[in-house]
Amino acid sequence: MQDNIKHTNMAETLNLGTNGNWATKKESLLAYNSENNNFKPLPFNFTRNSSATRVNKAGLIETVGAGEPRIDFKDNTKGALLLEPTRTNNLLQSNQFDTTWSLSSSISLTSGQSGVGGSTDAWLLKKTDAASRYINQTITLSSSTYSYSVFAKKESGNWLYVRLADSGGSLASTSYFDLENGVVGSTSADSLSIHSYNNGWYRCEVKFTHSIGNVRMYPAVGDGSPSGGSGGEGIYIQHAQLESGSYATSYIPTNGSTVTRVAETCNNAGNEQVFNSSEGVLYAEISALANDGTERRLSLQDNGTYDAVRITFTPTANSLTAVVYNNSVNQFIAVHILNDATTFNKIALKYKQNDFALWVNGIEVATDTNGSVFSEGSLDKLSYELNGIAKVYAKTKDLRVYNTALTDQQLQQLTTI
Repeated sequence: MQDNIKHTNMAETLNLGTNGNWATKKESLLAYNSENNNFKPLPFNFTRNSSATRVNKAGLIETVGAGEPRIDFKDNTKGALLLEPTRTNNLLQSNQFDTTWSLSSSISLTSGQSGVGGSTDAWLLKKTDAASRYINQTITLSSSTYSYSVFAKKESGNWLYVRLADSGGSLASTSYFDLENGVVGSTSADSLSIHSYNNGWYRCEVKFTHSIGNVRMYPAVGDGSPSGGSGGEGIYIQHAQLESGSYATSYIPTNGSTVTRVAETCNNAGNEQVFNSSEGVLYAEISALANDGTERRLSLQDNGTYDAVRITFTPTANSLTAVVYNNSVNQFIAVHILNDATTFNKIALKYKQNDFALWVNGIEVATDTNGSVFSEGSLDKLSYELNGIAKVYAKTKDLRVYNTALTDQQLQQLTTI
């Protein structure tokens, strides 16, 4: 696609992840300028004051060090930049299920099982009679919105049952996951989701709002049926997590105490000599982490002001806003409702004097032929925020800035899925 829309007078002045090209080092993520086939590095300033995990090219969940950008390869051989907010895994043991966790009677726990991506630190949880049997971790958390997640795979049992009790010991929510078909079952929680990884593994996620006294996991017989069956039902489990927030984030390992992964920032790539302030295109192939009621602004901006070319995920679910803001006035603004903001969408925002357009997934969804652009040398940085606010937490496969306003045909090609 990149070669189809390039000619001698036009090139991507900034590329990030284009065609799977990534370059990372501590506290820096390298974009590049490809004009005239002369590749020049354009670093983003990257920060994260903690380690974090990602899915690597082999499908393994691995830990990367503090300040190292994460290129995540889940469901994507070319990778995607992963940016996430601060989260804490409140479980004291996330994967040592023989420590801190306790077992009911008539259930066994076997370590050293093949896990996500072929790791060898998964566990087999298997009951030995037909009664309801479980593994439990006691934890005391005040009432809030939480997300619980665990990786699970069927063995002789096809269902996982997650039971979350409140701080008084009363039942708070029940949730069932079908590990045979990869679908959610019944629940009394706020919501459930299940995500396929590899080799039969799923990440099972529960969102709920209440206080917490303990977390239990059961091999279940069917939807709503933790007991019965042959009495030998078993499931594999790995990497449990309990975090405050309305959606589950990447796995945070714990080993005896809670662990916090610090929020990431990725800002300030480019300068006034790189970007064309009079015309161009801001393009992103990007997916929001969630519809979480926040505003997130990808901004090509005039440093020190709010003048910018912006692609924004708004607080309204699946709502996208494209804005060209100059001289404290919206020169162009367009609102578009995406089918799903949490899947990858190809978005291109064109700006030129009296010529603005928004393209999404191969369709021109808004235009305007009235509005002014920036004075020469105004646009001087690209950031996953706007002046320290509206930080973007998302996955990005491809990010580009063009120094020329593309034609309709080029924009259609660029954004076609």
